[in-house]
Amino acid sequence: MPGLALAAVGSLGRGDLGPASDLDLVLVHDGRTHDAETVTRVAERLWYPLWDAKVELDHAVRTLSQCRQVASKDLPAAVGWLDVRPVAGDPVVVHRAASAVLGDWRSASRRRLPELLASTKERADRFGELAYLIEPDLKESRGGIRDAVVLSALAATWLTDRPHGDVDRATTHLLDVRDAVHVVARRRTNRLVLQDLEEVAGVSGYDDGDALLAGLAEAGREISYALDTTVRRARQALQRPRLARPVLVRGRRAAPGCVRWATGSSSTTASWSSRSTRTPRPTRSSRCAPRRRPRARVSCSRRSRSARWRAARPCPSRGPARPVRRSSRCSAAGTPRCPCGRRSTWPAS
Repeated sequence: MPGLALAAVGSLGRGDLGPASDLDLVLVHDGRTHDAETVTRVAERLWYPLWDAKVELDHAVRTLSQCRQVASKDLPAAVGWLDVRPVAGDPVVVHRAASAVLGDWRSASRRRLPELLASTKERADRFGELAYLIEPDLKESRGGIRDAVVLSALAATWLTDRPHGDVDRATTHLLDVRDAVHVVARRRTNRLVLQDLEEVAGVSGYDDGDALLAGLAEAGREISYALDTTVRRARQALQRPRLARPVLVRGRRAAPGCVRWATGSSSTTASWSSRSTRTPRPTRSSRCAPRRRPRARVSCSRRSRSARWRAARPCPSRGPARPVRRSSRCSAAGTPRCPCGRRSTWPAS
């Protein structure tokens, strides 16, 4: 039907559905092609057979605008919509809703990132860390399946990328053990209890339960470390300063050899070649060139300590000669010493 589609979100959309997991389905319509009665009739024909089959179902019926509104207010719904997939009907409607939700997620990343990290910390405080638990919750614990989903959500913000390789293998291992827990417990649960440990280890291909717990601890540490590094890069991307605008001085840009002096409430412009004895501390602009010092001038004093500028002449001792020969030549020339410790040949007057 045009303008109407069935979409899978959450674990069903990601392809991570377990043997006893519930189905997250959303009936999406554009709100113009079909009236409310038609949409309700289609929804009933979809949900009732699943309920009769005793399938746990998480369902919803939304328009395109309602999908954006729910995602902007509900964080789990927004994260679930990042992995949406069309199941039946018009796929254009699902792609439009997914593009709108993804665009809102990226544009509001500065506001949603603290909320996402706060929920992650609260969940870790409640369920503990997977690597150090005897009866871990494979989904909600720190370093569990939920943190792997958070990694993908952080990568969807375009602030940073998520690591792959070992992290993907660790996530797959947790999903396999979760499926084994569903098979052994015959119900929807994510907690590996001690009474099912040996049986779950046998279904997962381990010799004993200790080896299974060691593999889970390694996978949990891998995902936890990947989450910490990804969060740090995302925060650095948000704190990166923006490029400063060029400084305008009296209606024009500052000259390359000038700096902007900040003195009290007023600011003036001066050149680097100014010879003022007492100069305020400059505040350099990003458009100003670095300070340049004249190389053809030296400052020295003979009879008084006052600084004078005089033209420097090449010292006869410069060159590849040895220090002893340089000292003897300077003594033979009868030249006085300059304050820097070298010989100079300016006249004695």
